[in-house]
Amino acid sequence: MKKRKTIKTREPKRGAGIRFDWDFNHPPYHPSAPPARHFFQGESLARSLELAIARADSLLFPASTRGVAPSNVQAVSGAIVAENNYSIEIHLEFRGIERKSHRLRLVVARNDQELALMVKAEGRNLTAVAPRLPKQLAPPLAGGLLFLPDRHRRTGQNRRIPAYATRPIPESLYCGIGGPEQFIAYSASPRLLSRDVTDKIKGRILEICMRSFDPRARTAMPPPDLQRGTLRLSARAGAAGEFVITGCPFLWDHMDHVGLIHRLTGFDWKEGDRGMPLLPADHGLLREAMIIALGKPTSREWLKEYAAALEQGRYKPHHRFSLDALASLRESLAR
Repeated sequence: MKKRKTIKTREPKRGAGIRFDWDFNHPPYHPSAPPARHFFQGESLARSLELAIARADSLLFPASTRGVAPSNVQAVSGAIVAENNYSIEIHLEFRGIERKSHRLRLVVARNDQELALMVKAEGRNLTAVAPRLPKQLAPPLAGGLLFLPDRHRRTGQNRRIPAYATRPIPESLYCGIGGPEQFIAYSASPRLLSRDVTDKIKGRILEICMRSFDPRARTAMPPPDLQRGTLRLSARAGAAGEFVITGCPFLWDHMDHVGLIHRLTGFDWKEGDRGMPLLPADHGLLREAMIIALGKPTSREWLKEYAAALEQGRYKPHHRFSLDALASLRESLAR
């Protein structure tokens, strides 16, 4: 394996007096993710952040953080902690006088072209759905463009890369498919989650997706993408089942509530040659998710209309959520 190189601490010409410490080694990539190209070097990214800090860019100093004022920054450290095939995730810490500090999670596009569009869309999507969702989401605090100077100072080769900042998230692990009915937490020592914990996570994801539904815009957030690593499991001991959704580059559109039920109950994750349904084996977890997200009256109405759509032939029943299973769920909600 090629030895990983750390960018050394240095003092830039601009922002004199601030000490920077960058670790832009690329962390272990999600084991089943598609290959990702590196469109710029760590040195270019470091210089870009130093320039943004020197000009007190609001991307790095969101008003809501109430942390170190730009004029009081004494030291900044940053490290790449995660990545996927369209973005890089950096954790930043700003330290200032009187021991004040603040931390940010910065999501940066891998290039200024098609991947930039995905990061811009993700920032908009997370902002749109955040008010309707619980704490399992990291919505943007600020968004903007990072000026990325060309390392060789070639004319016309400077770029502006979209990025957005969020609150820091606790240490987390990529989530994958460990078996037909079990998630796995990827790490140096991969940990297989129990079926019960896996089903509870699925139930929470169903709840989140239903909460995200916007009837006016006719959009909803799809389940997190395992191959892109946007479902992260807590790395904290004793926190089995805790997770955060770190990204959402697109929304399901042209969606009504009947279509949303059909799509969620038939959704499958794919990872290599493995697959796993979103619908828990225990349909009682779907019932619980609907009640939490919608309340009983709305849940009954949605399922009534979904049953009618199946009878009219608008949709075909899923093999794992049969007409009998639907009837049983409707009956349990009627009580």
